[in-house]
Amino acid sequence: ALILAEKVRTSIARLGIPHEESEHAVVTASFGVAVFTKGSTVSHPIELVARADLALYEAKDQGRDRVTFIKEGDDILMRQFSAFNDHAQ
Repeated sequence: ALILAEKVRTSIARLGIPHEESEHAVVTASFGVAVFTKGSTVSHPIELVARADLALYEAKDQGRDRVTFIKEGDDILMRQFSAFNDHAQ
């Protein structure tokens, strides 16, 4: 998943599509990746999607135009996922 996301990201950047809101910038993409592995604590597909979403926001926070993978157990993931769950309830 990481390799595919990186290939797509670099392909988009190479297109050099002008960004409508900037006279100097081009369109780029950020990706958040989450995976389900044997022994994972992910109990529902929506949780996996939420983890990928958190990874995407982390990519944007780090400056955009990147791929971010947050492993299960990473502190930032646990803090953000906890806040997400609190807000969703």
